[in-house]
Formats: sequence, C-alpha cells, structure tokens
Amino acid sequence: AREHLGCTVTMAWAPDAFSGHTHTLPTILKGCGIDYLLFGRGMPDTMPFFWWQGPDGSQVLSYTPVNTYSAVVGPDLLRQMAEWQKTYGSNDMLVLYGRGDHGGGPRTDDIEALAHLRAADDGPRLLHTDPQVFFRDILQAHYNPPIYRGELGGGSTGSYTSQARSKQRSREIERLLLTAERFATIATCFQRKPVFPRLDFNQAWKTILRHQFHDELPGTSRSPVYEDIQADYDRVSAQMNGILATALAEIGNRVDTRGEGAPILVFNPLAWERSEPTRVMLRFMDRPDTIVVCDQTGGSLPTQVLSLEQRDHAWFADVLFTAEAMPPLGYKLFRAVTAGSETARGGVEITDMQLENQFLRVEADPTTGHLTKIYSKFAGRNLAAGPANVLQLIAEQPGAHSAWTIALTDQIDSLSQPESVQVVERGPVRAIIRASYRWRESFFMVDTIVYDALPWFEIRLQADWQERECCLKAAFPLAVAAGEATFDVPYGHIVRPADGTEALAQNWLDLSNIGFGLSLLNKARYGCDVKDNVLRLTLLRGIPDLDPRADQGEHDVSFAVYPHRGSWVSAQTPRRAMDFSYPLIARQEARHSGMMEPWMVPAAYQALPATFSFVRVEPPSVMLTALKVEEDEWGEWSPFIIRLFESTGFAADVLLTFPAPLRF
Repeated sequence: AREHLGCTVTMAWAPDAFSGHTHTLPTILKGCGIDYLLFGRGMPDTMPFFWWQGPDGSQVLSYTPVNTYSAVVGPDLLRQMAEWQKTYGSNDMLVLYGRGDHGGGPRTDDIEALAHLRAADDGPRLLHTDPQVFFRDILQAHYNPPIYRGELGGGSTGSYTSQARSKQRSREIERLLLTAERFATIATCFQRKPVFPRLDFNQAWKTILRHQFHDELPGTSRSPVYEDIQADYDRVSAQMNGILATALAEIGNRVDTRGEGAPILVFNPLAWERSEPTRVMLRFMDRPDTIVVCDQTGGSLPTQVLSLEQRDHAWFADVLFTAEAMPPLGYKLFRAVTAGSETARGGVEITDMQLENQFLRVEADPTTGHLTKIYSKFAGRNLAAGPANVLQLIAEQPGAHSAWTIALTDQIDSLSQPESVQVVERGPVRAIIRASYRWRESFFMVDTIVYDALPWFEIRLQADWQERECCLKAAFPLAVAAGEATFDVPYGHIVRPADGTEALAQNWLDLSNIGFGLSLLNKARYGCDVKDNVLRLTLLRGIPDLDPRADQGEHDVSFAVYPHRGSWVSAQTPRRAMDFSYPLIARQEARHSGMMEPWMVPAAYQALPATFSFVRVEPPSVMLTALKVEEDEWGEWSPFIIRLFESTGFAADVLLTFPAPLRF
C-alpha cells in the first residue's frame, strides 16, 4: 500500500473467514503494524467489539457489524440501531450496506432508502466515512471495549478438509517457495556474480496467496476454479524447482568434491542438526555390484538400494541412506562407493509383522492390517489402547453436509478385512508393512513405514476415492490417561476440549500427559477430532454440492506418528513436524575443485569445506520460518531477513550462529 497507493494500512479486513480466526492473529497483525480488525464471522458471545489479545499480550481493537457485511438499508437497520443504542448507550454504529457477497456494491434500493432517511426530520445522521474513523474516534475514544482471549470460530469445520487435493498442492508449494528462498539467499554468497531472483519470488508469492483466500483454499468453490488453480500451481512449482536446483548447483559448484566414489551433497533446509534418511538418484557409467554411501572419514552408512536400471549408456540407482549429523541450514558431502565397503547395519529390524528401530516398535495384525502396538522405547510403554490406524468410513447426513459443513452420523464402517497384509520392503534404512482394502467403489493401500534413526514412523495412504456423502478418517485410540489435547496453529498452539468437535491442526496434533504422549504430524490434512483418548485425522471427504467431482480419484496422503516421553514441549514436537515436512535434499555432484575466479571478493578464492552451516538457531523451541534477501536494498552487502518464532509460548533468549561475522 505504501509503495503503490502512498498510504499506511493500519486496519485488517476479514469479512468472511468461515474457517475461523486463530488466536495468534492479534500477534501477527500487531507485528505487521495493524491496530484494528474489521471481521465478519466468529463473534464471541455478544461482543461485537473488543480488544482481541494474542498469547504474547498484543492487542488489536476488533469489531464485527451486527448486520453482517451486506446490510439492507431500511426498517430492519433502524431497529438494529435502536437495539445498539439500548445495549451500548450510543447512537454511533458502523454499517456495511449493499451486496457484499459475490460482489455488486450498493443496491439501487439502498441508495433510495438512504436519501429518504436523510430527508426525514427525525431520521438518523448518516455519514459515509473511513472505517478507521469509527475505530479511532468512536470505539476507542468513547467506549470501554472488553478484552477477549481465544479463537474466533467461523463454524465451517468441513472446509478444513474439502478439496484436499488443492490444499495439499498449496502446502507443497509453500514449502518449496520457503526452501528455494533459503538456498537462493545462501547461494548469493557464493555466486561469481550475485543474483537473487526477487521478482520471481515476489510474483510466485502473490500467485499462491491469491489462491489462499476464501472460497478457494477452504474448498468451497466450483470445479473450474480448481482447474485454474492447478494450472497456476504447476507453473509456480516448475519455476521454483528450477530456482532451487540452480541455487543448490551454485553452492555445490564451490565445494571440492574430488576423491574416490560418486560425490553426494545433502542439504538441510532447517536450522538445526538432523540425522535421518535421505534419497538420491545416482548415475554410474558401469553397472555397480554394490553401492555403499560413506561419510567424510570413509565410514560406511546404512544404505539401501531401492532400484537399479540401465538407461542408454549409463546405470541409475535409486538409493536411500542415513545422513548423519547434518549441519543446520547447510550441506554435507558424502560419497557412494561401488567396491570395498559393506553397508553399515541400520537400526531397522523386521520380525514377522513387527517393525523396529532405535526409538520405537510397531506391530500390525496380519488379519486386519491394524496396528496393535505403538511402543515408545523412551517412554517404555505401548501407547496404543486398541487397534490403531483404523480407516473409518463415516456417512455424512444428506442435506446437512456441504463443502462448508461436516455433518457426521453414527454410521461408521471400520475397514478390517484387508485383501492382503504383508511386509513389502526390508532393509537397513526402511521397512514397510502394506495393507490393502476395498470398500464399495474405492480402494485403499496403507503403508506403515519405519525408518532408521527417526523417532516417528510414517503412514502413507494411496487411495482411489470414489465415495460421495462420506468422510474418511484414521483413528488412533491411545493409552494416555488424563491427556491434554494440543493443536498446532499458525505461529503457536492451543489447548482445546477433547469433546469430539471437528477442529483444525496446522502441522501437528498431540495428546499427552506429563509422562508420555503421541503426536500426529501432518502434511496438509488439517481437520481432526479428539474424544475419549482417540485421535482421528480427517483424510478425505466426498461432498458434491459445489464441485460434483470434488476429490474424486487418486490421492497420495502422508502423515507421521510420533510416540514420545514427556509432554509435546519436551519431545520437541514442533521441530519433529518440520523435520517431517521439510526432508533433506540430496543430489549427485560432479567432481570438481570448487575453485573459481573471484568477483570483487578476493578472499573468496577458495573452495568451500565438505561440511557447512549458514545459520544455527537455538534453543530448540525457536523455529526459523524464513530466510531471504531484503528486496528494497538489493546489491553488494545486501541485507537479508530472518524470521523466527518461539513455538512453546515462553520467552526465550535466541542464539544465531553464523559462519562469519555480520555487518549490522
């Protein structure tokens, strides 16, 4: 607004956020210089105006029109004004009139009614003005607004899951954009002639954010809208993948990769150290007899070859290996050798229908495919109180359900008669139990995947979804007495009653007591509920009221199950959720010295080390959510922006560690 309109915006306008408003929004708005919020849904009790206070104490003065954002000028409006005067002792009320939904503006009848009221001797005083005048000169000056803390519910809980495919693409591209920004920023330090694609990022973010308003992201639009969205997503995805590949190549080109074996650079997009499996496609000129990935000392790492095939004159191997001690927001060099080494013994063990690693043990029932045991070695107990990861098909009430509204009935079919249950993959890095089901016209293939070195296991559902007026959930009954249900929200968390209400969780959902608990980590499945110690994640809906083919067809859904000792805070669930959402990135690198002729920086005439970290963030409760070059001051010594937030709700002293001194 300052750049294009020459004004400073201090008021936010949220007319129809029917999915609700997170309780962290006042903090977010205040941090953006916003003092006032004019909203249209979620009024708490009978409080049309109040100071809305965020978890950190930030406040924004908030108001919702009692006659909605589409008031009709006429007798009803006069009655509402009289009630307002009686209730609040004032004749001043902000009214938004006209056709506000689906566009249109003031109606002819409204204009004529306004003229009639102005001409009447006893009519109200009518003033067209900036809403900020009402906030500043009326509410703030003459009222004593109460303080409200908490969420503002929109009531449309079905929109947490409707059009799940579009929600998933939006989340994937958000992650891609943030990752590309981080490594493109780092790459500017090592390019021969620094370039940061700020215009590309700017346009990409505008495209993605344009599709995140209602009715698109909530899933309450017609079919042609989602066809347009997917075309935009495809274009932005291709562009950002290209920018990310270029940035990683520019960094990798400065590393000395000479030596025995095929060099592999693994990049960590998160600002803390990690040890976890990563996957890379390797190219060899001769057919390798064995493939083992080694660290910089020559020590072998757990390695698992998923496939090996010849294409034209070269051989290509799809390889999974455990990358240990990955530096924060940086890279590490590994090597794949084809002779003379044996793979290290990984932590994954398979016995019948039981998968195990260093942290947990999972057991499946061969007759149902359900999980009978989710054992945490740290907590020293089985957290499953009964059959877990049970797919439930729940009928929704015809006429009451919609893309906005989830209307579950008591008619539940739990899938318990699989076509097959078998171990389909055994290896030192990964093992998989697969169960397949048919239900009516749909097909489900459920993989339980245990990895080396990870304290959580993955559930991957591949579904051919053909159901209507039906909802699909995954249920986990837990042996967690007196557990507290905590839900991740943007830049924070909230505790809600475990009463079975459909609720929203951004990246994770947890049920814990002080001794132990379990978190579900998601990648764009936001709807969920908790009741009687049962966590349920909403995976798909079949609601044809707006889009007759909504979510019909194939889906690939992943979420993770994280049993832990202690609370979600001590278990660092927010970081584990980011680990799940932002995997390590591995790529084969060419052999080169890493030496380049410098560009105006003589000290840079040297190769980068085999291990490098751009920034480390401590303590564990603090998350780095963005790293980018500052757009307005681009050039030599351009500043960059780091965005942080504290995930547990407590004040923290933050330590940022960089590889070189900074200029402030």
